[in-house]
Amino acid sequence: SAANVTDEILTASEYTEESWANLQQALADAKAKAESPTATQEEIDAAKAAVDAAIKALTKPGETVSFTVTFNAD
Repeated sequence: SAANVTDEILTASEYTEESWANLQQALADAKAKAESPTATQEEIDAAKAAVDAAIKALTKPGETVSFTVTFNAD
């Protein structure tokens, strides 16, 4: 399996420590999956999706992240 790395260059100092740490963990997990001879394509795809999500979730200091939580009653 081959892993594709984005051409985008990200700098740790531009983002909060927490969001950067999440990205680093996702990258480490993806690298381990990409190098694993037993990893399935689904596992590799999930690892790539986690990296993509972590990149999108990068937060700059002072930036607010908004989200909506919806509770459904049974």
